Amino acid sequence: MAKREELSELEAVVKRLRRLDYASYLSVRFSPKETRDELYWLYGFFHEVAQIPFKSDEPLLGEIRMQWWRDGLVKLERGERVGHPVADGLGDCLAERGPLLRGAMTGIIDSFRFDIQKTPVPDMATFFEIQDQRYGGLLRAALLITGCSTPQTVLLASEAGMSIGVTAAIAQLPLTLQAGMQPLPVDMLSAHGLTHQDFMTSDAPSPEIAVRIGKALYAIADGGVVISWDIKARLGMVKKKQRVYFSCWMIVPALLKTAIEDRRLARPIISSLNPLRIYMTLLRGTV
Repeated sequence: MAKREELSELEAVVKRLRRLDYASYLSVRFSPKETRDELYWLYGFFHEVAQIPFKSDEPLLGEIRMQWWRDGLVKLERGERVGHPVADGLGDCLAERGPLLRGAMTGIIDSFRFDIQKTPVPDMATFFEIQDQRYGGLLRAALLITGCSTPQTVLLASEAGMSIGVTAAIAQLPLTLQAGMQPLPVDMLSAHGLTHQDFMTSDAPSPEIAVRIGKALYAIADGGVVISWDIKARLGMVKKKQRVYFSCWMIVPALLKTAIEDRRLARPIISSLNPLRIYMTLLRGTV
């Protein structure tokens, strides 16, 4: 009976991942069968943590929930269980792989510090640090779980994570602003005479503000594009079986363009792209 409950929880995680992040779902489907369940639990953990800023109006409540996850990872590494299906699903994996995996996952938790506090990200350097912790950390954790972690792939994970993170920040901007978060770097907005408030009007912005918004978003996205050039060169140097973990990066250019050109809709990352197109893009990059 316990086994059936475990499977049903995992099935719920898989279903949610497919709905919220189809590219990541496909990357797991392309990965070796023996590590798929652990990867699903990892992405389940990511989405559990990522939802905390949206569910916590009070920063203190958000911090308490985040600290619960930090403490839980320590217990799981010691072989204990914490009573949360997603956390316990990662228990054996954390106990086996130890501090490196816990460190990557703790970094993911820490990356939401500005979102929890509802405070603005001050500058581009901090903005990229957050994306490296969040999405780079997710990729580094996946590499550790699958035994593909090497200095070369770890560097690639940081670069791909920053590129994916820039895209996610822009694509999810209506949702995050509505929840009171201020995810874009203040220094880049100030350079274009903008604040986060300029993105929140329900009416169409004036032509001048619209031009400023477009320029600011393209300037922020440009960092992700420059990083992508390095990724493209490095990706050819890793083994084909390792490329699957970076497949989410391959749809970044298409999503960035879509997100910048239509900022009215709050989309989960890549949900606006045709599923068949996503599948073929990832397939060409991984097989």
